[in-house]
Order: sequence, then structure tokens, then C-alpha cells
Amino acid sequence: MDRHENENFIKDFFAATASVESPDNFLLWAAYHTVAATLRNNVYIPFSSRRTKLFPNIYVMLLAPSGEARKSGPVNITESLLRSVGTTKLIVGRSSIQGILSELSLVQRNSTTNQMLKGAIGTIISGEFAASLVNDPSTNPILTDLYDYAAKKTIRLRDSTVELEDVVLSLFVASNPALLQKMFTEVDRKSGLVGRMVIISANKARHRDLGLHENSEEIDNLYAKLIKHLKKISGIKRELSFTPEAKDYLNEWYKQLPTLITTGSETGFESRLHTLVMKLAILIQFTSYSEEDLQGPIKLDYVLQAIKEIRPILPNYHAIQNSIMGANNPAAIQREVLRLLVQHYESNPTMDEKTLLGYMVGLCDNRVWQSAIDMLKKADLISEIISGRTMLYGLTKKALNIFKVKA
Repeated sequence: MDRHENENFIKDFFAATASVESPDNFLLWAAYHTVAATLRNNVYIPFSSRRTKLFPNIYVMLLAPSGEARKSGPVNITESLLRSVGTTKLIVGRSSIQGILSELSLVQRNSTTNQMLKGAIGTIISGEFAASLVNDPSTNPILTDLYDYAAKKTIRLRDSTVELEDVVLSLFVASNPALLQKMFTEVDRKSGLVGRMVIISANKARHRDLGLHENSEEIDNLYAKLIKHLKKISGIKRELSFTPEAKDYLNEWYKQLPTLITTGSETGFESRLHTLVMKLAILIQFTSYSEEDLQGPIKLDYVLQAIKEIRPILPNYHAIQNSIMGANNPAAIQREVLRLLVQHYESNPTMDEKTLLGYMVGLCDNRVWQSAIDMLKKADLISEIISGRTMLYGLTKKALNIFKVKA
């Protein structure tokens, strides 16, 4: 089901932002984040055997070079909409992790709606993620921990202990690829914060428009319509479920997922893909203006749309992990070559040099590449095979044994 096909929140969101220069994918995920932050902890899918619940909170990072893709537009828009709705805690601007935890632990009164906001339910919004958080090695591990729902959570800091209730946190931030090494550690890269983030990447604006020809009255009416829908869904409180067709499809898709993702990253994002698909399917259904959608089970159409939306994101995680590792690190190159050869071995015991180098773009130069390959050969972990004019690389028996790869 195409998001522009019927009248819905997404269609009106794009109409309201028609002159905004930010790329479509930045605006789309701004809309999804806005819905996620509005739904808060009011809707969920129960997993009784696991003694937990799945809420549609999401962590989103817009990634683009400074000034190139107009990252600030979507950030400002989602903040403005959420302030107008006034039902969730907003943490905006520079803060420390201690400050964030303090805000989440307190009962707050929203200045716009006069509503009391309870629980650790809110969203962190920043136009520059690296600059918004005071440098503290505990920040990313705590944000990683807060991604998952908890009825109660105790976080022990160096000088204090914070007690949180009903933890349902979203995050919408933007940053520059050049700052990735500053923001994320090796731990964050490997199944940490990066794996829990939806990384949306772009290199340029979708068009150039100063916005001088806007019809202010028409745009204000569209924003009023968006806010009206958000206020409506903010009052919906119920347990969710999938239709039988959606359940069957999700189960089969999940079973096949390891074969569908032939080249995963080390970030852990791919291993959490099923969770994100379910979260996004909920968000897509709640962008609908249909009362049947707002009160009924999650439909197969929205599951399929969620999978479609996530598919273009997958390549971003190789680029992210390479940027975090840094350029010209021979040890990192060796690890990445071995990981790729092991991952592909069952379907293809060798990989050609051109394919391997494709994964190393921006990560190393020719000198470091050759140094890494020579070291792996000396360690008897890889072998070279010349096929015509093509150089192929494969794992040796020693490597197969070490990594317990089935021949």
C-alpha cells in the first residue's frame, strides 16, 4: 500500500512540507518518529511468554554532510508538532545523561496543554547529536539500555541512583558522518546503540526552494490537520494484535530472514530487524485516518509496507561500521575481510577482490589493503586463487577450523 495512495497523515505531512528542501526519506522518518512519540506507552503488542510488551518507540538518526541535506528541517518540524500535541516529555538541546534521566524520572506539567506527564515516557530531539550530549562514557550504554521497555528500571550512576517507571523512550537526532568516530565506540558499533538506531542517510537536498511562494494559510491548515490526528491517536489506549494473515506472513518471513540478508553488518541491526518491522507496521497503521485502522488489528498491508520502507536502509550499516572503525586501520580491515568470507562461505566459498574492496570504500587505501591481505596470508587464514584475470580469496582449512565454518 503506497503511503501517497489514500488520505492519511503521511500524505498530509508531505503536502505541508512540500517546499522543505530535506530529502523525502528524512521527512518520512520524521513523520514516523512524531507518531511514535505521540503514541507513547498507550499502545503495545503483548508477548506474554517473554513477560514483556512491544511498544512502537524508535531511535532515528538522520545522517548527512553539514549543510548538504537540510537535516535541521525535519528535526524542527517533529519538535513543533509534538509541542503542539503536548502529551510526551521532550528533551531538546544540550544535556548530560544525568539531566536526561532526571527529566524522565520527574512528573512534569506541559506548558501548552497543562497536562501532567508521568513516567519515563518521552523523546530526545537534537539537530546535532554529537554536540547535544555532554561527553560521558556512560551516555551511549544508558541510551542503549533505555531503548527496551521496562515497567521499572534502576540506573546506577557514579554519584547517584535513578529510579524510572514505564520506560518508553524515542529518539530523533541528526548528525554528520565525519563525527561518527567521536559519537560511537567499538562497543556501540557491535550490537550496541548503532544496532538499535534507524540510520537514514542522504547526500543532498531533494530540491532548492527558499519557500517564498508558500501559501501560509494552506500550510497552517495542513499542520492543524496533522495536529488534530496526533491528538486523536494520543488518546487511544489499547492492546494491539496482528490479523491472522499478518501473523502468518511475519512468522514465515522471520524464519527466512537469515537467508534474505546475505551480508549483514556487525552492528546487530539485522538481528533486530523483525522487531523494527513490527514497530513500523504499528506506526504506519496509526498514520491512517480510518477508524477501522485505528481500532482494529495491524493489517498485512502495513507489515509489507514496513518491510519495503526498511529495505533501502540496510546498506547504511556497512558504511556506518566502516566509518566508526576509521580509515587505514589494518586490524579492522583484517577482521572485516574474515567476517565477510565466513559469512559468505556457505553460499560462495570465495569472494573476488573487487567485491571485497567494495566493502572497504572509505576504510583504507591500497597500501593498507595489501598489508592486511599479506598479514592474513602469512597467518594462513586466507588463500589467493587466480581465475583468469580475477583474484579470488577464500578461507584456509585453518580458518575454517578456527571459525567453525561448515565446509
